[in-house]
Amino acid sequence: MVEDDQKLLNEIILGSDQDFKKLFEKYYPVLKKIKYDYYVVGMDNDDWDQEARIVMYKSVQNYQSKYRTSFGSFYRQNLKHRVIDLIRKTNAKKDFQ
Repeated sequence: MVEDDQKLLNEIILGSDQDFKKLFEKYYPVLKKIKYDYYVVGMDNDDWDQEARIVMYKSVQNYQSKYRTSFGSFYRQNLKHRVIDLIRKTNAKKDFQ
């Protein structure tokens, strides 16, 4: 499984949109779980997908296997942090209105 991820990551870095799509579909359950656990005001399913794709792209660019964590864990952590940032941002806007 980890070798498959590494192969996909290498292809994505080289510019493979097909492999990015495969990786996104493979880890879509991670997004579904986070969507279930967190609510962000004003975000619909397309917004969630877009944020998850952005986070995945950045995760692919920044992932380093030398830290001995799986890509899935790294992506999940990054996505969770992004969602928390979005929640903070929406709450901050409420405080100023």
